[in-house]
Amino acid sequence: MIGSISSKSCSSLLRLSASCRAFATQQAASAPAEKLRCAFESYRQAHFSRETPTRFRKEFVKAFPTMSQEGGGNMMPADDLNGVLSRIGLSDSLLSKEELETLLSEAGTPQSRMLSVEKIMKLV
Repeated sequence: MIGSISSKSCSSLLRLSASCRAFATQQAASAPAEKLRCAFESYRQAHFSRETPTRFRKEFVKAFPTMSQEGGGNMMPADDLNGVLSRIGLSDSLLSKEELETLLSEAGTPQSRMLSVEKIMKLV
């Protein structure tokens, strides 16, 4: 089986793995944030390879179903995050209930189950 993997696919997997590790070392974050970061980075490399990570984040945030808050920040229901991941083909990166709870404690309000889009983008 190993012989059937082309060197091109191996090198792209190694690059992706290295970029996820490099991305992960930029800031300390929880395991769910790390999981999202790697999923978004793999999506960026596959579909927005000519865009910088910053530009990608600005464009990608438009895909989030958001609600404006009084303070001017955009919030999204935490339970909709898995829907976003599914819609862009990252079903293998869906978050468990525990992972969503961790993200809520880092970047949202657990009582209302709303995530700050800006805080999520900073984590990833």
